[in-house]
Amino acid sequence: MECLDSDMLCRYLDDDLDTGMYSEVAAHLHTCPQCTEQLQTFLANDASLRRARPQQRRSSGRTPACYSAEALSAYASGQLPPAEDARCEQHLLACDVCLQEVMAIRGTLAVLYHEPLLAPPAHLTAAVQSRATTPQRQAGVETLGTLVIQLVRNGLEFVEALLLPEHVRLAIGEQLVPVGAVRSTPESAEQVALLDIQQSVRDFTCHMRVLPEGASTVQLTVQLTRQGTRLGRKRVALSKQGSLLASQQTSASGEVVFARIAPGEYTLRIPQENVETQVVLRAAAEDPERG
Repeated sequence: MECLDSDMLCRYLDDDLDTGMYSEVAAHLHTCPQCTEQLQTFLANDASLRRARPQQRRSSGRTPACYSAEALSAYASGQLPPAEDARCEQHLLACDVCLQEVMAIRGTLAVLYHEPLLAPPAHLTAAVQSRATTPQRQAGVETLGTLVIQLVRNGLEFVEALLLPEHVRLAIGEQLVPVGAVRSTPESAEQVALLDIQQSVRDFTCHMRVLPEGASTVQLTVQLTRQGTRLGRKRVALSKQGSLLASQQTSASGEVVFARIAPGEYTLRIPQENVETQVVLRAAAEDPERG
């Protein structure tokens, strides 16, 4: 790549490049001292201009309003929820300290993305995998419990909740039910067709809506909230017997949808919240009392 002009450097600073072009520019800066020096000049000029505006000037040190290094790293890598992302951007408009830290983080990320990926040694891979399967590692994941749902002639039936911790709240159709509660088939066809299940721990809620798709499959919609605020950009993984079936990020409304789920035992996990729940979808023929 030829040396970068001023317009390209400004777009790079404003994060106004697509992923491919951003990587190319970052790679060029990694090898071109002249463009790197010009970029540093732009950064210095930008900081000087903002310091010249008294209404936006901040002290050279960190203030209580400043973001933590972890939060700035999450912002730089696009991991903050949309509302918090917007608040952080407003803060960066007035705070040179946090802005410089974000630029340093982005520079580091650009270098890391440019460097080739190296496979770890076989002994290290084996050691990590061994640790991940130990009981101590599993204890770090908070299990919300197991829910048993049964396919019935006209829709679905919530059968029971097993092994729910005492501090986990369970609601079916927005009605709190005790641990181990057994529910018969609701009289309303709408209630049968769509199960609303909520599991809450502390200020976090996993809301599941289960809708029949056919005679033997269902659609599972998962919505994540915290104190009523929908959580976007959260990873939700669905696995069966230890095998990952699907992994999606929640939308801006905090939802993901898993379609065509057949009877079986599933694990629903939200790694960023370090919680998981088990869902057992049972065919009606498996229940001897219901034939």
